[in-house]
Amino acid sequence: MAAALHQYERLLRDTFAAGGELAQAAVSAQTSERLNPTVGHQFLAAIGAANLAIGEALARTAQGHRQLEVLSRRLGLDPTAYGDGLKPPSATMQSDEEALGG
Repeated sequence: MAAALHQYERLLRDTFAAGGELAQAAVSAQTSERLNPTVGHQFLAAIGAANLAIGEALARTAQGHRQLEVLSRRLGLDPTAYGDGLKPPSATMQSDEEALGG
C-alpha cells in the first residue's frame, strides 16, 4: 500500500507541474498570439482551480500516510514504511483514533 500511495503522490505532483506548464503556455498565448483576454482569463481560472484541487489532494495524501502509520502500529508492522517524513508538532498530539477519523 505504501508503494501505491507514493506512486499516487508522484502522479499528483507531476500533474500539478503539468498544470503550471499549461498555465504558462496560456499566458504566452495570451500575450504573443493575441488570445482574447476574456477567454484567456477564463482558461487560467479553470487551470488554477484544477491545480488547487490537485494541491488539496496532495495534502490529503499526507493524512493517508498518518492513517497507514496508525494501522501499521496496530498490526505490528514497521510504521516507518508508511510515514510521511517529519511530523508537524500537532501530529504528535493526535491520538490513533483521531488519525483514523474516529
